[in-house]
Amino acid sequence: MEMGIVRSVFWRRITKGDFFNIERALDAGPSGGGGQLYIDIPLGGGVSLEEFGEFFSGAPLALDDSRWHPFQLQVYSASHPLVVAPLTLTPRRGQNRRYRIANQNRQATGGQRHPAWSEDRGFPKAPDDVRSPSDPRMPDLSYLKVFVARTDSGIFLAGFTDSSSIPQAWPRRAGLEVLFDPNDGARADGVFHIPADIRFSAEQLAEGSASPSGATRTATGDTLGQSRVIRRTEVSSLRRRVGTASAPRPLDPRADLDEAVTIQAPRASEAEDWVECRLKELNSSRELWRIGNTSLETIPLEDGYLPGADLIVLDPRSESPDRFVEVKSASGSLPASIRLTATELQRAKLCASDGVPYDIWVVVFDNTGVTGSVIAGFEREAVMLTIDDLAGLEIRIATKSAV
Repeated sequence: MEMGIVRSVFWRRITKGDFFNIERALDAGPSGGGGQLYIDIPLGGGVSLEEFGEFFSGAPLALDDSRWHPFQLQVYSASHPLVVAPLTLTPRRGQNRRYRIANQNRQATGGQRHPAWSEDRGFPKAPDDVRSPSDPRMPDLSYLKVFVARTDSGIFLAGFTDSSSIPQAWPRRAGLEVLFDPNDGARADGVFHIPADIRFSAEQLAEGSASPSGATRTATGDTLGQSRVIRRTEVSSLRRRVGTASAPRPLDPRADLDEAVTIQAPRASEAEDWVECRLKELNSSRELWRIGNTSLETIPLEDGYLPGADLIVLDPRSESPDRFVEVKSASGSLPASIRLTATELQRAKLCASDGVPYDIWVVVFDNTGVTGSVIAGFEREAVMLTIDDLAGLEIRIATKSAV
């Protein structure tokens, strides 16, 4: 998906009080329960009503706060743009005229901490039993700021900074330096605009954003990969192979998300037929196991895990999987969104550890016919994802690629 060029950035410093409230257990709050579970955004100081409204909705906030309404956004992770999750900003009216980034407490039931601000992405974490902002076990928050960037395509990306040094990949003289100033004595928040003569791409943003491994990758949602062509093998041959699978290692206890499975339902079998035929047209030198929409979906492979893919390329030299192919279908016009199941993510992660490619084909049916795109080498992206990312993970295909 084409993210565009970063044109403006909203940022908010994180104080000890802010951090405590989004990290603490609920019983560590005020006596009687309740208490702040969000990131507060004061208005009128670092950020004016006009700046705030223009950034998040394209129009200034009204002076009459009774006309303020929540902003419900789909926001990508700056460090890993395959991950998208909701971000809700709700108003506080009257004497406390401000907004808040709602539901950010990590330990609250139903909390919706954005994955860009999770421990998996390198965001600081307090002990689960932290009792107060002055708890000596609190991490150093001297430089911690969260931000939401907006591109010229209208896409939002969330991230954070926690350093005194601007990343090498980020442009200078663009206003970004404020994100690396010490929080002590700094204003609470702000919006700055990237000068028109400076190009700051979403890829550059990702390169400099924190991630668990210290490195980041960006996804090419509509990139056409080099697909090997394969020939179909009889199902009975595969059944003999998987029938000798060893005892499975423990799987994650969470079942696949019903929503993710349902979303992939439109014309799934037709899409698999299309991919199989397309591969045959290109080359016929390899074998293909057809697993999607058959009973083989529930039979573990020799490594003890479910296939997690619709088609498997067989290496003729070793008769072992040489490539996994997952097929997704969509109807209507683009852009289209696809979702992954837990089994598919698990298989992609295994492919990454085994050095086996895992490709996702997206087949789009519309009034003009059938077209497809390939996300080649998705296993390289899967290593950055966790099972908890699935609920908010959405892969958007913006344009069709002839395959």
